[in-house]
Amino acid sequence: MNEQWTFYLLIFGAVFLAFQGLRGVYVERRGARRAAARFATIDDHFAKNREEVELLKKRNVLAGRHGILGRLNQLYVQSGSNFSVFGLILTYTILFGAIFLVTWMLKIPLGFAISSIVPAIVLLLVLTIKRSRRIATFGEQLPDVIDIVVRSLKAGHPLPVAISLVGREVPAPAGPEFMVVFEEISYGKELRGALDGLYDRVGHQDLRFLSTSIAIAHQTGGNLGEILARLSKLIRERFRMKRKIKALSAEGRAGGYVLTVVPFVIFGAVAGINPGYYGEYWGHPTQNMMLGIAIALLAIGNFVIYKLVNFKV
Repeated sequence: MNEQWTFYLLIFGAVFLAFQGLRGVYVERRGARRAAARFATIDDHFAKNREEVELLKKRNVLAGRHGILGRLNQLYVQSGSNFSVFGLILTYTILFGAIFLVTWMLKIPLGFAISSIVPAIVLLLVLTIKRSRRIATFGEQLPDVIDIVVRSLKAGHPLPVAISLVGREVPAPAGPEFMVVFEEISYGKELRGALDGLYDRVGHQDLRFLSTSIAIAHQTGGNLGEILARLSKLIRERFRMKRKIKALSAEGRAGGYVLTVVPFVIFGAVAGINPGYYGEYWGHPTQNMMLGIAIALLAIGNFVIYKLVNFKV
């Protein structure tokens, strides 16, 4: 009986040890796979940031220009567009050809002028929207960026190392932009000049506060970490106030959208139900004057509503 129980215990021990051995191998391999996945994620994030950095370096094609070319370059750079200059020209050419073909087939007067102006307006509108969204995203990231710099400074790192940490850890658009700042400092550019270049590439107003705070701290020898911590708190409070104002003014903005769209909807509905309703009006001597007055009043109303629901904080 004792020999039988001993045999059972040996079998149990062998199975238990085999199970533990297989479990250890599985856990080790799973940990290795997770570590590899984490490193791959970090590498992919860094690779994406590097690609964005290289794109930022190539994007400033009209640097140093003034006037309308300088403003177009600033809009193009701050929009963060992935299109190259050749891509924008090609898009403009395609739109021009398509619109010109339509105006020629419909025999619309001033077809060449319309085909030249409309694509330019469309591209400018797209770049303006992309610029606004990029600046808004950067503004949301900026307090976290400053917090990373503050923690790095408290850990004893110099400011360029803190900036490089932001470039490695923060996603676009803030990460690649600060990586460009770090590389410019590494190649000998002054810190204030690199931060001014960051403001020119991004266009966010709060970057002026950051640049001024760092410059004052370097000149006077103050506690830069404490200054930046207060700046981060200030930016967060302003951002929270903007969100609150946006929520309170949502009704006004919705009213503006409705007042803009309703006249066109009513016009389309009436024209669709009774096509002859406006028949006597078209061609009347007062047609152009009345349309001009209506469009002007609509534009004035939208401008007034925009001023009522949008103000600086």
